[in-house]
Amino acid sequence: MDDRSPITSIPFSQCRLHVLIVGGGLFGLAAAISIACAGHQTTVLETHSGPHEVGAGLQSSPNSTRLWAKWGMSNVLRSLAAAPTGLQINDFNGRLLAQRHNYDVEVERRYGSQLWTVHRVDLQKALVNRAYELGIGIEYSSRVDDIDLARPSVRTQDGQLHSGDVVVIAEGVWSTHRPDVVGKPVYPEPTGDMAYRMTIDYEQLEGHDDLQAWMQEMKIRIWIGPGAHAVAYPVRQSSQMNIVLLVQDDFKKGQAPKAVGDVAEMREHFDCWDPILIKMLGVARTVQKWRLMQLPPLETWRSQQGTTVLGGDSCHAILPYMAQGLSMGLEDAAVLGYLLGRVTHKGQITKATHMYERLRVARTTRMREETHKHARHFHTAEPERRKERDAEFSRSFDPNSTWSHPKEQEWIWSYDAYKEAHEAYMTDPF
Repeated sequence: MDDRSPITSIPFSQCRLHVLIVGGGLFGLAAAISIACAGHQTTVLETHSGPHEVGAGLQSSPNSTRLWAKWGMSNVLRSLAAAPTGLQINDFNGRLLAQRHNYDVEVERRYGSQLWTVHRVDLQKALVNRAYELGIGIEYSSRVDDIDLARPSVRTQDGQLHSGDVVVIAEGVWSTHRPDVVGKPVYPEPTGDMAYRMTIDYEQLEGHDDLQAWMQEMKIRIWIGPGAHAVAYPVRQSSQMNIVLLVQDDFKKGQAPKAVGDVAEMREHFDCWDPILIKMLGVARTVQKWRLMQLPPLETWRSQQGTTVLGGDSCHAILPYMAQGLSMGLEDAAVLGYLLGRVTHKGQITKATHMYERLRVARTTRMREETHKHARHFHTAEPERRKERDAEFSRSFDPNSTWSHPKEQEWIWSYDAYKEAHEAYMTDPF
């Protein structure tokens, strides 16, 4: 079956709105696609001159992977993504704490959708292509200088005025127009953690048979240690290994939150860890260093008029400890698209955006709380707490244990954004 057929289950509005998306990143493009599938005209205004050509790996867990089929993209992405067949959790020194075999089959059976790992650049290109197929306008080199909340409309740097019925701010954590909606400046806050990110090509492992075999195993591997942890998984059909190392923040005050990392410094952080991880890091040629930022809870996600809304990292940037940054943005896009698909006249826009805000604030707030718990659990340095934590992980060899399918994973991965939006609308229709 062509995976484009499921988009017919998305409500298709007979009141065609024009929705302006400020920002052409992953959330912005996903929002444009979701809203276009609901019958509306969408225009994306992106500051950069074209799609981003750099990036690293991302995880699309079942709660977001199921959305790709809704948007007619699962066949394309399946050819670009990897579905890991195993999960392995290790102590920092390589001692195995827990593992799952046939993980791809198990996850799909339990949640009705797969866990995929995908390269950001590949995902961005797929979103752009799907947007063009749906007739979405993407205007690059179009930096938005001003947003008129009353109309609503936006004016770009070159003086062009774009008028619409709804404006979606999708600029990410460093959004310049978030204050227009919130009514005051809200700045990203350092979390106390930073990340080293890198991808290693299979060709770089020539002469290292053990590392080549390791990369081909299609597993997500996690190492947890005092004050740090590491994650490695394949992307691009196992032709690359994506590695993320999370450690305590050492950025200087005023330093830009993203920099080219020092490979030697990165290796020093992990010089007493699992020998296979150390060997893999020894192959790395370059590394990016990111200061992990998050937003404080916002007072509102929508303008007083109800026609301009925030979405994605513009309103709920969170730590990566549960790998839900991508998924939360895609869920935002799905819920907003569904609810705008229920609009039958423009007077209902404010009710649709109010319901969007209510549903998404509740879920992303809980996600933020769970992520912080997870971070403390992973990085604890206290010997007794580490011993208890490791014992919990070890019990996950029992398929009935809560760590095999922990409660927090259950409510995250089983979530269906379209189902929640539908149930909310049917309970309280516009």
